Amino acid sequence: MGDLVFADGYIGRSDFAYSNYRQLIKSIKKILKLPDDTNVYCGHGPATSVSQLKLLQADII
Repeated sequence: MGDLVFADGYIGRSDFAYSNYRQLIKSIKKILKLPDDTNVYCGHGPATSVSQLKLLQADII
């Protein structure tokens, strides 16, 4: 998954010249539509699940 989301709930950076904040959010929303028990392997940190990301992303998405 790379730096799209992190296990601690943070999302990837979008302040680089090649970044696209709207695409980042669109991609995260696609991930959050997966079944809650889907494992998510982030680019940094431990694996997590869609249900855990939903809890952590509630304030962002």
